[in-house]
Amino acid sequence: MRFVLLHYHILKNAGSTIEEILYHNFRDRLARVDKPDRDGHVSNAEIVSYLDQNPQITAFSSHQINYPVPQARGYLFFDLCFLRDPMDRIRSTYDYFRLKPSEGDPVSDMANRAGEEEFVTHLIENYPWMVNDVQVNLLANGVVNDQPQGAEDLDRATARMLETSFLGVVDCFEESIIAGQLALRIVFPNLNGAQAPVNVSGGLGGNLEARIAKFREALGERVYSELARLNQMDVELVRRARAEVRRRFERVPDHAKKLRALEHRVQMLQGEPMSRSETRPAEIEEEEITAPAPARIRERPRATPPSMFTKVQRVVQAIPHLAAMRRLFDANYYGGTLLDFVARGAFEGRKPHPLFDPAFYLRKYPDVKMNPLAHYLKYGAIEGRDPHPLFDAGFYLRRYPDVRAAQMNPLLHYIRDGASENRKPHPLFQPDYYFARCQEAWLSGINPLIYFLEHETFLENGAGSPHPLFDCEAYRETHPEEENPLVDYVLRGEPASSDSPFEIMDVPADPALPAQRPFFESVRRDQLLANGATPPSLAGFARVSEPTLDRF
Repeated sequence: MRFVLLHYHILKNAGSTIEEILYHNFRDRLARVDKPDRDGHVSNAEIVSYLDQNPQITAFSSHQINYPVPQARGYLFFDLCFLRDPMDRIRSTYDYFRLKPSEGDPVSDMANRAGEEEFVTHLIENYPWMVNDVQVNLLANGVVNDQPQGAEDLDRATARMLETSFLGVVDCFEESIIAGQLALRIVFPNLNGAQAPVNVSGGLGGNLEARIAKFREALGERVYSELARLNQMDVELVRRARAEVRRRFERVPDHAKKLRALEHRVQMLQGEPMSRSETRPAEIEEEEITAPAPARIRERPRATPPSMFTKVQRVVQAIPHLAAMRRLFDANYYGGTLLDFVARGAFEGRKPHPLFDPAFYLRKYPDVKMNPLAHYLKYGAIEGRDPHPLFDAGFYLRRYPDVRAAQMNPLLHYIRDGASENRKPHPLFQPDYYFARCQEAWLSGINPLIYFLEHETFLENGAGSPHPLFDCEAYRETHPEEENPLVDYVLRGEPASSDSPFEIMDVPADPALPAQRPFFESVRRDQLLANGATPPSLAGFARVSEPTLDRF
């Protein structure tokens, strides 16, 4: 399944700033596609065809794509759309064409030879579709060279606005960015919206009300009143969008703190001077330089010490395997000697290595009557047995035929080479996704699975979730007593439905599983249905970003 972020770039709706954000996040995985004709249209079929031909593309931006959002098997599309007060948008369009003339474009030519009043009058008389509820028309009807048909267009546009994956309003830009990052955190976990404004047309100083008052004065009451009449539905749509952005923003944990942090980063990018008290606000400092959580120190359960005879017997049985066992014995991690592990530790559930769990191995394979590590190294690896809940030997060998062909011990291969090559040890552990959610793991240089098991990064706002279909934070809400949420989930063995509509990164997607709920709440319903989900399977499932239309 492929995730694609679609940016509906409406002229003068902060689109250049959004494109810059997308570029910094996706680099060569961003496509900016527009036809030479300013009035051209990139159809949904053309979007899908382009993506099919360019499999590396993750984000797609265009002035010429229109609603509805495309639907195609194998793709989940997430739309990003910013709206703007229509009066401020028209004012900015005038400033833009004067700042960046487009030779041969009649609208640009008019802007460069006329004042604001004459320019707007010309548009009303000759290009009414450019100044008549443009945003309502784009969302409701997916057309630009036409005008809306009636009041029902506002309801249709509002419904599409509420469905938007990443909704923004220009005059509450920072709040929109923070809400959008949260909405897409499951599918685009490292999306960073800190960006200084780009391609800002003249006259953006002051607040929205001041800019509109100045524009009104320049137009005169007659022209301004006619323009206001032509944009009544756009004004209402933007009012509703502001309310929705505010609702989403207030759902973000610590939203006020995150807003201050974002504003601080943008100021730094703009190079704006700040007072000493503003340079490192306590809240920002806390958020930006939080150290990785230390490894959890677990108390070992007290066990009845084995008799001397038992210890000697265990050591004697293990002698032929001691050389092999050293390959998976980490004395520093274990906190003792290999002989101690052989004589007692293995049977007390103490781990010789973070990725070998003796207690798990003995529970899963009750036929094992010898030292579990020795058994695994001599027999278990060849038989495809799992050494740890989060190392699926069968999956690893199926996914990596080179390891299977070389007849290598899969766990030893993963420890020696696989982890550094970003190979997956388990269907629910996606290394690149985990690194995106937990930069501390990437910076540490430690085997990512070991880092995940030994650090509590999954406790902090789901920051260490290892897969789009498993949100650690959500799982901990229902299982707060468990040490590692993914280990507990795997041991409980909650399989996905056999009629799962599709897979995400090797895992069947199933809306009935609570651990997958955050993923399904982030995806548009039409995208799920397009990929085989059925209405009954989504019954009672409301995306967090979709309040009902009647609230307006």
